[in-house]
Amino acid sequence: TDPRLASRGDTYFTGGNYGNNTYFLLNKNYLRLKNIELGYNFPSSIGERIGISNFRLYVNGLNLITFGYLNKNGIFDPESTNQAGTYYPQARVINTGLRLTF
Repeated sequence: TDPRLASRGDTYFTGGNYGNNTYFLLNKNYLRLKNIELGYNFPSSIGERIGISNFRLYVNGLNLITFGYLNKNGIFDPESTNQAGTYYPQARVINTGLRLTF
């Protein structure tokens, strides 16, 4: 399943002087959900009794999930530029909130 070791000059196994083959290239095909926001504006009749004219409830998220990117170890971020796998991972952020207008 893995290529055998060969000298650099052996073009049959390594593809030239510097081992130009595609075995160790990473597949970076992926789909990432970077940003989403879900919100709901409640009808004004709900808050009229307590003096609220507008009431909105929302939740949003950043870097929630990545689909379709798998390598042998399953640890590399497809957007990282470091091939050694030593990188600071992207943070997953989830915010919730409400907006009131009196």
